[in-house]
Amino acid sequence: KRMSPLVALIAQDAVPAGPGWLRELTAPFHGDERVAAAWSRQVPLPGASAIARAQLERWVGASPEPRVASLTGSELERLSPLQQFELCAFDNVCSCIRRSVWARRPFPKVPIGEDIEWARGVLLDGDRIVYVPTSMVQHSHERTARYELMRTLLVHYRLRQIFGLAFSERLLGAQE
Repeated sequence: KRMSPLVALIAQDAVPAGPGWLRELTAPFHGDERVAAAWSRQVPLPGASAIARAQLERWVGASPEPRVASLTGSELERLSPLQQFELCAFDNVCSCIRRSVWARRPFPKVPIGEDIEWARGVLLDGDRIVYVPTSMVQHSHERTARYELMRTLLVHYRLRQIFGLAFSERLLGAQE
């Protein structure tokens, strides 16, 4: 039995927003062997609070603009930590990965941020990652302030480890 060359991932609490989400998500792989992964746009669940909606809107994974991330040579080193993070943005809430790429570079075993760390490595390998906003899933969370604070601290700790991104840079939107 032949396995598919692609592996689709979707979180247990993400809901496809339309019938064509998977077709749209897999389209970038056709005819471009350098595409390692593609990921979907996230929109809030119906009935999501204003806070959950506002939080999701700040994430690049809610943007209506498509993009292709790739690197050439030592390009990543010339970018600020914030620019590196933005270039390597990838979210496995709903994504598709080329099986051969995942076999050679599995997700790292870390408590959080495995998808972004993985994307950084894949881009450094010379592959491409495509953000496909026409492939949409409904996904948002209603979290307590304490939970959100603890999660934010952990995420920012990981972003410092991966990119050297300082907490204040992200909060203030500072550019180097």
